[in-house]
Amino acid sequence: MKKVEKYDDLKGIEEEDVYAYIKALLEELFQTYEVDSIEEFGAIFYIEKEEELLQHREFYLSLPLREQRFEWIDEVGNGYVNGCIVIDNERAINLIGKAEYFTKYMED
Repeated sequence: MKKVEKYDDLKGIEEEDVYAYIKALLEELFQTYEVDSIEEFGAIFYIEKEEELLQHREFYLSLPLREQRFEWIDEVGNGYVNGCIVIDNERAINLIGKAEYFTKYMED
């Protein structure tokens, strides 16, 4: 799992499509909030292995993930999805990984 809050955190993401998607998402957030780090209001997590989704405390969550916790899960291309979780009025996280990792969290 890679936690991304600023440009330097993109290092080590080898999947080109995922790298480009997260970089564009970061740029949008940086411009919208006029910051160079999203640490104060959230994070983007690149999930490299399905079992990383069980580490809910790493995502600032007190309970394990379940379908109802996600605001949305959208395809981002090349077999990857982005799931957004709103933590509170001030913070949200994005979990990005292979679609197959998220099947039990997606509506049928």
